[in-house]
Amino acid sequence: MPITKSGKFIPEGARVEWEVKINERDTTPKGDNATITDTIPLGQTYVEGSAKAYYGSDRSGNWYEDKDAVIKYDEKTRTLTATNLYYSGGEKLVFETSLDDPFAAFNGKEIKNTAEYDDFQSDRPVTASASLSLANANESLLKKS
Repeated sequence: MPITKSGKFIPEGARVEWEVKINERDTTPKGDNATITDTIPLGQTYVEGSAKAYYGSDRSGNWYEDKDAVIKYDEKTRTLTATNLYYSGGEKLVFETSLDDPFAAFNGKEIKNTAEYDDFQSDRPVTASASLSLANANESLLKKS
């Protein structure tokens, strides 16, 4: 199952917007219980209410909010989980974390996040990771208008 992960540094509030895409090209069937799980690493804090799921990247590249998706965050385990993902045309989960150290991106610290996807039809879940570096953080600042 194809899965990708990316992150974008947002200087205001020292946040990162993470994006996880699954089955974007509609190449692999998904199970009815498809699940994305993302354990928020230490040094980052999940921004409550920021997670949204989207479905169906159409030919023009548009995504539509998946109002059937169930998204929950468990503070104790620091785990964000999205379930009820069943659109075969692709799904994505977008959410934000805030950095406990607002200068982490500028001090050369790697900001990393990993997501796991399980369609409960494959032999095992698949993972995708993304990280931001100082170069990425500076790029974000330079694009700010």
